[in-house]
Amino acid sequence: MLRGGNSTAGELVGRCANALGRAATTKSATMGFRCCAGPRNPRENDLALAPRPPLEGSGKPKELAAPLVQLAAQHWGAPWVPTAAWSWHPVANEELVIATGCAGAGQCGVIVGRAPTGRGGQASSLAEMDSALVPGEVVQLGEARHLRMRGLDVRGAFLREFTYSYGRIDKGELRRH
Repeated sequence: MLRGGNSTAGELVGRCANALGRAATTKSATMGFRCCAGPRNPRENDLALAPRPPLEGSGKPKELAAPLVQLAAQHWGAPWVPTAAWSWHPVANEELVIATGCAGAGQCGVIVGRAPTGRGGQASSLAEMDSALVPGEVVQLGEARHLRMRGLDVRGAFLREFTYSYGRIDKGELRRH
């Protein structure tokens, strides 16, 4: 049984409670061993799971997207103006912000990120996806971790699916329909 994880895989799998079964003969450069000797630590950490609706639209997109506007402007240009925003809860105890918007003609897209946490925290972008001529549309596909963005360019409409995976966003290929 492998326990824990690494920062690349995300903070949720970096906990000792994360467990992954592997055969005893499995070898990998990413697997290690640490011996922790000494008296048992009596401290307990109770991580209560707080499930929420997977995708919640915001009636005030500019307010929800505000922490990501500067990051979006670095990608699409300034001023990047959000037109829609959602709180995304792909797994329990995880909250991401998704915002769509444009900085000008043909400079539209979707940004997925984390709002700042705590005092002095900074927002971080997990993914930017160009939606070209229009602010992207975002919908949930089945399970909470799987979403789809729709965009429009001079060749027509296109789709791009994206998935939450261990604290990061995996972007699928652009598909035309």
